[in-house]
Amino acid sequence: MVDWAKLLFGFMLVVVGGILLLPATGLVALGAWQVWSYVALAVGAGFYLPALLWRGQGSLSWLSMPGTIFLVNGLALLYSSYVGARAWLYLWTLEPLAVGFGFYAMYLLGRRHGALLLAGKIMTLTGLVLLAAFASLVATEPVARLLGPAILVGLGLWVVLKALLGGRRPRLDRGG
Repeated sequence: MVDWAKLLFGFMLVVVGGILLLPATGLVALGAWQVWSYVALAVGAGFYLPALLWRGQGSLSWLSMPGTIFLVNGLALLYSSYVGARAWLYLWTLEPLAVGFGFYAMYLLGRRHGALLLAGKIMTLTGLVLLAAFASLVATEPVARLLGPAILVGLGLWVVLKALLGGRRPRLDRGG
């Protein structure tokens, strides 16, 4: 009988080791930021694999939370490897956004608890507002400086429309 957990963990070690080995051999020219971004992306994908492959066998949806956090951090590191470390002055705000996306992933891959949607919405909106505010204040890239205020305007219009049209409240079921 195959021990799938050990197989997946071993596979992840091979992938991460391979990523670290590439620049050491000189075959691929990657900077430290790029190497760590690919490692974080690989680890994030590794957390998602069991949740996706064995979706019907018990609830492994909780693995999507650390997977999402690793994936978002990997993307932020990769972005920073091109624009510079100063981007972390506003990219740290992706953390609450990643947690919000993680709650959404847990909802989609597991039991559909209304509380996961509510937590996802709260964390995602918090992360978006923080990202927009900090990007508009400290970003040096022109696109990020424009995107920040545009996100705030978009979120504000969405809230105003929901208030005017009367959105329904999410139902917090106990699941089961």
